[in-house]
Amino acid sequence: MTRIHDSVAVDKAIMMSLSVIRAPYTWPGAYEKIAVTDDGGCLCHECVKKELRQIATSYKGDGWRVVGVDTADNCDASVYCDNCGRAIVDGEEEDTED
Repeated sequence: MTRIHDSVAVDKAIMMSLSVIRAPYTWPGAYEKIAVTDDGGCLCHECVKKELRQIATSYKGDGWRVVGVDTADNCDASVYCDNCGRAIVDGEEEDTED
């Protein structure tokens, strides 16, 4: 039973990863998509593409299992790719003083 469940989770991880690779930016808005891993980490679309084999062979808790996809416009703070260290979201807010 665990093998079937794990296989489904890996298939979902691959499908989410492919959605980030095929369309790395949202429309409208052109916000970058972010792959969220099971340990709470984030991967940029370039690293998802480069590390797809690692994601496809991931197991629960290893930090490579993609469990969700988010977009940069949903982030208030700076977000960095946990693999390459690139800033995905700058996090600097505009000055809104009157």
